[in-house]
Amino acid sequence: MEIQLHSLILLCGPDFSVKHAWAQNNFCAHEIVTHAHVSHTLTGHITSTINRSEIREEIKHQVRLRLSLGQQVVLILDHTSHVDVHPWADLCDSLGTNMYVVLFNQKLTTSRAPCVRAEQVQFSKLCVQKILAVGDVHGDYNAMKMAYDHAQRNNLHVVWLGDVVDYGDHNLKCVHLAYQSVKNRQAHMIWGNHERKIGKWLDAHMGSQYRGRMSEANQKTIREIVSLAPHRQQRFLSAWKFLEQASYQVLHLGAWTFTHGAIHPDAGQQNSHRLPGVAGEWAYFGEVHTQTPNTEGYPQRCWNWVDQLPPNAKVVVGHDWVDRTHMQVTVKTGIQGAQVWCVDTGSSKGGHLSALEIDLNTNKWETKVFTP
Repeated sequence: MEIQLHSLILLCGPDFSVKHAWAQNNFCAHEIVTHAHVSHTLTGHITSTINRSEIREEIKHQVRLRLSLGQQVVLILDHTSHVDVHPWADLCDSLGTNMYVVLFNQKLTTSRAPCVRAEQVQFSKLCVQKILAVGDVHGDYNAMKMAYDHAQRNNLHVVWLGDVVDYGDHNLKCVHLAYQSVKNRQAHMIWGNHERKIGKWLDAHMGSQYRGRMSEANQKTIREIVSLAPHRQQRFLSAWKFLEQASYQVLHLGAWTFTHGAIHPDAGQQNSHRLPGVAGEWAYFGEVHTQTPNTEGYPQRCWNWVDQLPPNAKVVVGHDWVDRTHMQVTVKTGIQGAQVWCVDTGSSKGGHLSALEIDLNTNKWETKVFTP
């Protein structure tokens, strides 16, 4: 069994050292929670006279907080006999996350979560051969689902190029599909400028402390969020935080680079969660004319950055609906021979959803269009 990302993993069995060693070998240190660690955090001592019920409450608080922030949690239980998984299953249900029970020399059956022996857990390394780089979805769930289904049928790893929200009518369904595909290791997510803005609104106490201007496109997503029942809102926020943490601004796969807006010379060759300064702004918004007045409230973008790319560079971007006449994927070539594919073709804005199918072994590519 392969454990999905953004899950709670309970390690059950009598031998703490075996469970802890297994956890350390397979997970990051910050993902592991133990009774001793929480006790030390609360009191400064691994062993203390603090009430065990208080430690249990703090463990539950930490697990809930981490899951709600989009993290994965490995909880090493001290129990050697009966294990009540129901409170943990209820917690995961409330946040919309998965729970797995990993057994070490212990029998346990429950209908609330998969039970698996440690030696049966799979940790597959991502081996990407072919990619489907999908342009700005902007709330068109039906087209997004068509692209995802095409990728599944043809064993393609999806790269969502950002801006899955705003403009369309099914923004939260699009977020959920992106979340599920990334959690299942079927996709990577590029964080676009529209995700950035909605994220800032969410971080400002659901907009109550937000001082910026929200466009009508943003408001369509916001109306969906505020209309959710409280428990569904909590699940959405947990999924959003995971997707935000798991996303990239610049992603390198094989000879190809993926971003939302543009590649700044300072972006580097490493996969980047968030870039500082101008490099981050370019990744979100593209390069803009600093001396040219805005058009209809938006800065005018330019493509000088393409000429700064090194020879043989292959970059795929969204963000700009370049070809509004034929609504086709546009290829730009830099003076040093670099190529940039512009995959945004106006989904939910009068155009349609396009994607680039790429074979990383041969570097051959072809365009795909998804119209429900």
